[in-house]
Amino acid sequence: MRQPASFPFGEPEPALSSSPTAQSDHRGARAAGERPPRERTLPDLLQERVRTDPHATALADDAATLSFRQLNARANQLAHLLIGLGAGPERVVGVALPRSIDAIVAMVAVLKTGAAYLPLNPDYPVERIAFMAADSAPVTVLAADTVGLKPADLPGTRLLGWEGLDTSAYPTADPTDDDRTRPLRAAHPLYLIYTSGSTGAPKGVLMPALSLVNLLAWHGERFACGPDVVVANLSAIGFDFSMHEMLAALVHGKRLAVPTEETRRDPVRLVHWLDRHGVNQVFLPNVLIESMCEAAEEAGVALDGLTDIVQSGEPLVLGEGMRRFVREHPGLRVHNHYGATEMQDVTAWICDADTLRPPAAGTPLWNTRVHLLDRELRPVPDGVAGDLYVSGVGLARGYLNRPGLTAERFLPDPFGEPGRRMYRTGDVARWNGDGELECLGRSDNQVKLNGFRVELGEVEAHLRERPEVARAVVLPRENARGGKQLIAYVVPAGPARPDSRALRLELARVLPPHMVPAAVVTLTEFPLSSNGKIDLRALPSPATGSGGSRPGTPDEEAMVDAFTEVLGVADVGADDDFFALGGDSIAAVRLVIRARRDGKAISTRDVFELGTPRRLAGAGAVQDVRNIPVRPLLALHHKHLGRLQAARPDIEHLLPVSPVQQGFLFHRLQDADGPDVYTQQLVLRLGGRVSGTALRAAARELLARHEALRAGFFTEGLPEPVQLVAAEAELPWRETDLSRLDVRDADAEVRRLTEESRAVPFDLCVPPLLRLHLIHRSPQDHHLAIDYHHILLDGWSLTLLVRELFARYRGDGDPAPAPSTRDWLRAMRSRDGDEAALAWRTALTGIPEPTVLAPAADGARPAPSSARYVLDLPARTTDSLAALGRAGRVTVNTIVQAMWGVLLGSETGTRDVVFGTTVSGRTPDVEAVDRMMGLLINTIPVAVRIRPEESVSTMLRRLQHEHQTLVPHQHLGLGSLQRLLGWSAEFDTLLVFENSEMQLHTTAGAAEEPRVTEVELSDDTHYAISLLATPGPRLRLSLTYRPGLIGADRIRSLAGRLARLLTAVAENPHRPVGELPAAAGAESASVS
Repeated sequence: MRQPASFPFGEPEPALSSSPTAQSDHRGARAAGERPPRERTLPDLLQERVRTDPHATALADDAATLSFRQLNARANQLAHLLIGLGAGPERVVGVALPRSIDAIVAMVAVLKTGAAYLPLNPDYPVERIAFMAADSAPVTVLAADTVGLKPADLPGTRLLGWEGLDTSAYPTADPTDDDRTRPLRAAHPLYLIYTSGSTGAPKGVLMPALSLVNLLAWHGERFACGPDVVVANLSAIGFDFSMHEMLAALVHGKRLAVPTEETRRDPVRLVHWLDRHGVNQVFLPNVLIESMCEAAEEAGVALDGLTDIVQSGEPLVLGEGMRRFVREHPGLRVHNHYGATEMQDVTAWICDADTLRPPAAGTPLWNTRVHLLDRELRPVPDGVAGDLYVSGVGLARGYLNRPGLTAERFLPDPFGEPGRRMYRTGDVARWNGDGELECLGRSDNQVKLNGFRVELGEVEAHLRERPEVARAVVLPRENARGGKQLIAYVVPAGPARPDSRALRLELARVLPPHMVPAAVVTLTEFPLSSNGKIDLRALPSPATGSGGSRPGTPDEEAMVDAFTEVLGVADVGADDDFFALGGDSIAAVRLVIRARRDGKAISTRDVFELGTPRRLAGAGAVQDVRNIPVRPLLALHHKHLGRLQAARPDIEHLLPVSPVQQGFLFHRLQDADGPDVYTQQLVLRLGGRVSGTALRAAARELLARHEALRAGFFTEGLPEPVQLVAAEAELPWRETDLSRLDVRDADAEVRRLTEESRAVPFDLCVPPLLRLHLIHRSPQDHHLAIDYHHILLDGWSLTLLVRELFARYRGDGDPAPAPSTRDWLRAMRSRDGDEAALAWRTALTGIPEPTVLAPAADGARPAPSSARYVLDLPARTTDSLAALGRAGRVTVNTIVQAMWGVLLGSETGTRDVVFGTTVSGRTPDVEAVDRMMGLLINTIPVAVRIRPEESVSTMLRRLQHEHQTLVPHQHLGLGSLQRLLGWSAEFDTLLVFENSEMQLHTTAGAAEEPRVTEVELSDDTHYAISLLATPGPRLRLSLTYRPGLIGADRIRSLAGRLARLLTAVAENPHRPVGELPAAAGAESASVS
């Protein structure tokens, strides 16, 4: 351990004995019944479990399981590798892996070496991880590529990439003291966890194994244990509570179920996951328990298997949702544990449906004594508030490299045996009439948010480091949902007002997400109380918008209302920037559509360039596209018309096809006998009661209302392809009951049925190109599979279809006629083709051919099957990219496009890159275009010219401007563009930024059924790689690829390098493009 002299507490503390000194009860003290602490190490306990239940499941996620024997073997191999690097007692090993089975294997491996496990949360800023590494001097840090750590981030620290780690040559036998660098003892540190520090830097807390062993022994008598018990791995990475959660499960032979981080953060998805895995015990902070209970009620998920909810990290509040949940689960127990990073849980309290009462912190655990003392360290009577101190075996050693702070917080225990210490918690508490501890608040400047400790002084210290800030105060404030969030108040150092967005961005670079204030409020001076101190109660609540600049005209007022409606933001000022308030390109489209209803014909380009309600209010009047004189939509010779009428007598309309539809037809005709990659499938999981009869009737109404759903497509014997809208079409419908199958068999059968259905191609001449299959798993659990051909619908339309389907199911369907795509087709054909051709020729001049990443061999036709690789960026990187976009007035889409271009340039050795993207095609000058169902998207080329000397921020602004210049000309088809530019080949990569994500969890209210609880979309393209970037708390990069053209290893490399590029841009957007890490790890462009 670095600077071991800082820790004079090398041996276990004396156990609480039966001597008069130790057991004499003073006023204000409580102790548990004493049990001699077990002088065991964690490797001993884990290996004992492997011998007892070798074949029982230790770990499980949605794709894999590990038995205790398999976990032990994998962890042992890694442990031997780490020991060879110097890992052992009194040393530290860092682990920076996302929530996964791998992360738990790594933790167990570190414990087996005898080293202290240092969890490094991938969501933390690189600067904070770098501080922890520099402070703790780990032997090595195990890191996943997705975390984005580079050797330069951790100078002097060995960085081991998890993906490239090969432990196969190392023994699977348990490491012994003969293997370790020194014999392992219970007094050696088990883990090192960093917590918020009041001085501006986090502080590391070292916890000896004996402390946790004592807690785990107590746990074994308090909770159900064994292979039939399932525990969910939900505690935050780097939160001390997670060690109790994970190791209690492993030591006591339970199954630890591991969700993805995305599932953990989505309450509705989480409750379905908990139900699917049959989880019995969860460890969560209070706010997440409340959201879990409410989500289970809303989604209609019973969670009947849940027996224990364990809360720690913040005061337990039994909200109404939690109370209802407990009352509806008679066997459920809610546990409130009191503890801190500096000590294991030291008290516990239980309630159930029969004993719902105001929560207390409870009574002490084994070998623990709790003292309530006054400022002179004298005991206080029962019922009187006192400062809370804790002594016993549950205490940490102290703070790493902070002997002064350790001595200040870990004091000699005047009521115990010589050598015993007590920890000053900073909490104020009292003993109630039932002999239970009640916590009343803090005596210092520390708060708990969502289970995390936040030293307000640390956030304030970082704010005061900024030259534009003279003074800073940070407070927790209640938000509109009743939760708490941090609000920062600053006084500027000069006449210029600090940029709140820039301040938050800077804080996000050095603080974890839970410590970054939700808002920064600038004041000329802080309000003072009569005694001259800052009057915290007089600090104003923050507004979402600035509210400072009121609209001066009716047009400005209308535009402010449009901002408010589209962005969901309160108190918008006339000079507030659209993107600073959270807008993006899709929101810009919705703003244009919303403004049109008020008679304002603004464009998305106006939104990007003007940006504020005041500037946008001056736009001109609406032009009605129905009054534009255009040529007929379709002119067919009577012989061609006769042929169509013979094939389909019930023709309602004949319409031209769009450029993208023409492309789909081309690819289908080119491979008429093979699988159709554009047969798509949407599978919705539904909770609640579902009537198949009523849902089928709703689908039939939908088919009758929307002509686009009744379209078939004809090419044979015609001068140009046409779409024929039939007057009527019978909807293919299937219904299957799986309620007699158990969960696993039902899962397998659902997969078989949906995969089998998607494999059946559509005859594009026979409408409808749509079929539905309702699968009942139980009276409260169902799947609805919607197969459709992409030629029929785009993603926007698919969302409209699902929402209207369930609205009609509930009897809320719109009775008005549906808007027709005929107006849209008419508008597209009215566009000036010559002007568009000139614009594209100018934009792409000098680029001889589009970029081809994985050329097929001559004459070769790759297999149509595809594979997918998904990578989620860390939340901090995602937040930084969004902040960069707002500050630079560019979209995250532009940032991703730019870095994809840089990556392709590195791969192919060119500075002029062209790849494809899709645009919505929903131009706001068409009435009701946002409510049209059909295929309105278009595929267009994106040119990225790479200038190494140019800064990244300048490149982004240039690309944004170039792309916006082409927006009025995005209707031109890809085939026309290829002919115009003389290109002999087509680009083979497509990038789609899905900012119209299907968010259907709220299609019904809490009392309405059915409720959409899970959404799975299976789609494909003919491109070698289709990159789908999906925004969210963690930007998701999903690469669908053709294995016949490009290998899985190369795809993983491309994904990892794109993630590193985006991380680099988020960290420093001012660096030259030529200094980006694009070439690192570049591979040959040959097929892998």
